[in-house]
Amino acid sequence: MGRYGSMQLEVEKYFLTLTVVVEVVYQFKLSMDGKNCVFKKETRLLTHKLMVRRGFNCSPNCDSCVLGEVESILHLFFTCPKAIQLWDRMEAILGVRLMTREETVKDTWKKSMSDAARMGMGTKQWSVYFISTCWTIWKQRNKKIFERKEFPLKMIEECALQDAKLWMQYC
Repeated sequence: MGRYGSMQLEVEKYFLTLTVVVEVVYQFKLSMDGKNCVFKKETRLLTHKLMVRRGFNCSPNCDSCVLGEVESILHLFFTCPKAIQLWDRMEAILGVRLMTREETVKDTWKKSMSDAARMGMGTKQWSVYFISTCWTIWKQRNKKIFERKEFPLKMIEECALQDAKLWMQYC
């Protein structure tokens, strides 16, 4: 494949990724209202908890941890030990707190954004890292469930950083 063919694939991959990210943000039903983030009740991300509620024959428990916790959005992205490891690594690399664990997704988002702003990280930059970390957690969860593949934390962290860098460059 020639030089421009390879570049074309990268551009197509980028726009496909961007389209999926927009869908994830939509699924969180996040809208910016000035400085405040407004969350509405979420029912579109098919966590195990929602699958059981919709009649799927599966366990409501998280596949990624040994805690036996129900896989809710809050657990999957913020309180699962695997997710906590990734958040901690991302924060160590960036030198700023990206995520402050709270009781709800809405409170986690709001508190995390205000903490990052106090530490000098801009809202856009923080949002990109926050969403890319969530997106990476979702992708890794799906790879484990559907492809039976697990990746080392280092590889997962590199994926989140690479996605964030691409989104900041092109958005």
